[in-house]
Amino acid sequence: MPTEIVSVNSLSKNFGSIKAVNNVSFTVNKGEVVGILGPNGSGKTTTLAIILGVKHATTGTYSWFGEKGTAETNKRIGALLEVPHFYPYLSLERNLKTTALARGTGLSDINRVLQRVGLYKRRKTSFQTLSLGMKQRLAIAATMLGDPEVLVLDEPANGLDPEGIAEIRELILDEAKRGKTIIMASHILDEVEKVCSHVVILKNGKGLASGSVSALLTETPQVLVEANEIENLISFFESNEGYAISERNGNHLLVGIKDGSNTTALNRRLFEAGIILSRLEPKRKTLEEQFLELIKKG
Repeated sequence: MPTEIVSVNSLSKNFGSIKAVNNVSFTVNKGEVVGILGPNGSGKTTTLAIILGVKHATTGTYSWFGEKGTAETNKRIGALLEVPHFYPYLSLERNLKTTALARGTGLSDINRVLQRVGLYKRRKTSFQTLSLGMKQRLAIAATMLGDPEVLVLDEPANGLDPEGIAEIRELILDEAKRGKTIIMASHILDEVEKVCSHVVILKNGKGLASGSVSALLTETPQVLVEANEIENLISFFESNEGYAISERNGNHLLVGIKDGSNTTALNRRLFEAGIILSRLEPKRKTLEEQFLELIKKG
């Protein structure tokens, strides 16, 4: 049985007549890397703020480690919510000392987290000299003080260039390999697909879908096929059960294989029917494509 880390039950948050979060429920288990996805204004940050105790829910409940959030449970969570605040003229080391003292984690962990994020050699330099990617890494280092079991990260790669995004991605993957449970809000779908095991998709404060990334992307297998005899190819698929043409572009067809046949079997059947393919390529929807479909339907 999975160990439940956080359970969110029918959570709602109203700001006047605006429902920022509307009856959202999901569960995160130990060791999962969960992406909270949604367009701007979908309720991602508000949801995280509620379960971190920064905002109060209008209705609904949540629990951490099987109990209501308390000061003790908060010590087991490291959180980066919205824009991190550091003193520009203080060194990285002194900034983390300030954070550690405020959080009550002690000072012994500072060198470790600086090494984890690759900033140990810069520990004596001032915060204002850092690149944006380095500043984000320092913010994540602050969440790692005290070696918490759970990391909650709100848009950890926001505003970064491709190199900075890759740095944050590797850092999150490294922490996941150490067995950390990670919850991250993001709108960078490609990054979520690369690092997350599970997703929760929000739109206008409502939960559209949740579950493992692999389950969300499980669908009828599709293949891209191309042949000079395009009309014969179309006729084959229309006259044989188990296939569905979803798209045509010139001599290309995108075909769903409902009966689970593999590409080798399909190629053999077409050859036996006298149709020679010039292209046969398995296709799988990306998380971005599936996300956009869900948002459109939602």
